[in-house]
Amino acid sequence: MRLQEASYDMTHQAFDRQPDKGDENLRVSFANFPHYNEEASNKEGRPIFDEKVYVTIIVPGQTDIVHRIAWSKDFHRFPKQYAAFKTNANQDAASGTPLKVLPWLQQNQVKELEYFNCFTVEQLANMPDATVGRFMALQSLKQRAKDYLEQAKDASHLTAMRAELESRDNAIETMQNQMAEMAATIKALQGKKAA
Repeated sequence: MRLQEASYDMTHQAFDRQPDKGDENLRVSFANFPHYNEEASNKEGRPIFDEKVYVTIIVPGQTDIVHRIAWSKDFHRFPKQYAAFKTNANQDAASGTPLKVLPWLQQNQVKELEYFNCFTVEQLANMPDATVGRFMALQSLKQRAKDYLEQAKDASHLTAMRAELESRDNAIETMQNQMAEMAATIKALQGKKAA
């Protein structure tokens, strides 16, 4: 009896009930690279290369890098980065809040984290503990990043509530102005009727 070879989907289902969980923490980029075309090279008697879309996937803080020809699943799995690649935009910007905007991180700390492929607050907050344990003071930076994201999440509710209240206040002000205009019109009409 011969066993069936596991596909990408079968592997995902076996090891992870939530496909692509944690992808938001990865540093992903797409780029065009020359790919050796063996058949054309043999036919022409010289090296022939075709340009193909490659994907590079990096876990922040890790040295293992996946760099291969992109599969169609990669375009669906990382739609923000792929869209940025298609429009020649910064693909790192599509991944989260840049470390550069954090007021509590010094420029040298940002550069150091970028060296370890950590470019966003989300990547820092979700950096694997095995990686964090190898570097001094990284645990406190990771915790600050988690706190920052939590505060931003809490603040988003407050911001939404403020926007709702502002909208309500504007509607009330508009109604008050309309009522004042109607009262003035009624008073003018009553004055004409009395005359």
